[in-house]
Amino acid sequence: MSKELKHIYNAIKNMDADTKIEFLDFCLPHGSGFDIKHEITEQKKNFEIRSSFHCMDENGYYCGWVDFTAYLWKDIPSNKNKELTVYINGKYSNYLADKYFLRNYIKEEIFNRFYFANPTKFK
Repeated sequence: MSKELKHIYNAIKNMDADTKIEFLDFCLPHGSGFDIKHEITEQKKNFEIRSSFHCMDENGYYCGWVDFTAYLWKDIPSNKNKELTVYINGKYSNYLADKYFLRNYIKEEIFNRFYFANPTKFK
């Protein structure tokens, strides 16, 4: 994991599997479009995060869900753009993500929540 998120790696390295998932969920954004439970699984090289973003149209009404999968990589070079990878899932989700400029927003929100997370405030 890169040095930007080293504090997250240090916090979870000695946790049991369930506590790691709880901690990562604690770090993820909740509310303001992130209105659904995150599904997190630990894999050998990454943590897979499946979720959706509830987007609004130009009139302020909810208009659909943008389904995405994010991967928080465990062992990669120090490169902010590669330690977290986000893929938009499905044709309609891609349409909404492009229409409302959500691709970078979703990735930045998740990254920033991890970056600014304070492990001492967990539990």
